[in-house]
Amino acid sequence: MSRTDLLIALSLGLLCLVISGTRGDSVECYNCIGCDEVKSDTPKTTCSSGYCFKVIVKDTVSRTCGLAEFGNKCEEKDEGEVCGCSSDLCNGQNKIPVNTLIYVISLLVVAVFASFNY
Repeated sequence: MSRTDLLIALSLGLLCLVISGTRGDSVECYNCIGCDEVKSDTPKTTCSSGYCFKVIVKDTVSRTCGLAEFGNKCEEKDEGEVCGCSSDLCNGQNKIPVNTLIYVISLLVVAVFASFNY
């Protein structure tokens, strides 16, 4: 793979990361308490913070708006787990925030592309 090809591959990968990481001023989030599963009738709300939360405490699942300071991640806490994410309806996911999954897939695509052309 030439240096130019490598730079193009890395640039495309970076572009994918930038595009997938962008968000508007608000996102749509599920908004419920005691909702273990997300269904078609699960209430939704628009969150001006741009982030959603999913909180699990003692087997009770709550989904609502989140704080931008928390970011796109999941953290184990003493009595449960807190997950934050920044895309529409992302707090309906089981464990991995959507943007994190997009980042990982983008990096894998770039790595595979670079290895085949090297």
